[in-house]
Amino acid sequence: MTTGEKIAALRREKGLSQEALGEQLGLSRQAVSKWEADQAVPTMDNLMELSRLFGVPVDTLLRPEEELPGREAEPPEGVKISAEGLKISYAPVLTKRTKWFIIAVAALICVSVMGNIYAMSRMQGMQAQLDGMREYMAQLPTMQAMPDEVGSSTENKSDDIADASLDFCTFDGQQYLISVSAMPKLYDEAESAQFVLRTKSGSSFYDVSATTYTGDYSTVLRTSETDCSIYLMLTKGDQTRSLLVGECKGLEVLSALDAEVFPEFSWSGDTLHAFTTNVEVNMQPTPWGERPTSPVSGTAELHINGQTVEKQDLTCTNRGTAAEEQQMWFSCRFGSYKADEEQDWEVWVRLTDNFGREHLFIAG
Repeated sequence: MTTGEKIAALRREKGLSQEALGEQLGLSRQAVSKWEADQAVPTMDNLMELSRLFGVPVDTLLRPEEELPGREAEPPEGVKISAEGLKISYAPVLTKRTKWFIIAVAALICVSVMGNIYAMSRMQGMQAQLDGMREYMAQLPTMQAMPDEVGSSTENKSDDIADASLDFCTFDGQQYLISVSAMPKLYDEAESAQFVLRTKSGSSFYDVSATTYTGDYSTVLRTSETDCSIYLMLTKGDQTRSLLVGECKGLEVLSALDAEVFPEFSWSGDTLHAFTTNVEVNMQPTPWGERPTSPVSGTAELHINGQTVEKQDLTCTNRGTAAEEQQMWFSCRFGSYKADEEQDWEVWVRLTDNFGREHLFIAG
């Protein structure tokens, strides 16, 4: 189980809503929703508070291979009686009463065995559904945890760099374009220059020339990685200077959609009235410039107890207006359904962007 799945399971065991859990932690319901959807991870302080509230170690919340305490020893759903090891003693001469007793015990064993077979068949069916859900979820875009810092920084640049800048140009659907410039304190015309972009998967080299007599180097770098470090490498003969220009972090956030889901619902007896679901997409420029990603279309699904009961296409309500430059609004309306207030319900919103990527947002 992922960290988000564990938080959702423990919250339901405590009988808490996302809003109630957020209040105990001093956070919004949207923050808890993003944890459970694995769109973000709690800070260490929040993890410690969740550990205290749910009574489980922090390691258990973070490590996918760690099962929640007490889960492994639970019997399968519907299995109550085991006939294994049952022995029947009888006398060499059976009375009529003893025969009826043996028949009754045998009948109970048959009922138990049939119950076990039925329970096992149900479990196999549920396992098949679970496997199908896992396969479906594996096809969805990978959700990245929100990094602590997003954007570029030249604060840690080398002392031998007089001036430097990093700017996010755009996102072309596959790669991020970064405009970089650097001016070393000591400029030597005899030195050859390269910008080096280093990521977890390796390094890329870009030959550059000084644009002025002061030694100002600049170019545009391309990378598909979300985190990188950029160096200016100056070479003269067998001597090389490698100077740190700056770092970029969390580029995937700059190309992702920033959206929130606002479902409206009410209860009337045993009926859930889902009413209207609104989706707000933030289109304001990032610190690095205009947002390269915009929503094109979307759908919304109403889930009750993990089952999809209705799916609707989203309609953009402010396309073509001046407000579209700052925000885009989508909406749909669901029907009414018989449901218990104790049952879990969620709205899953899937937005497709202008690069054909799908983004998933969950509220409930």
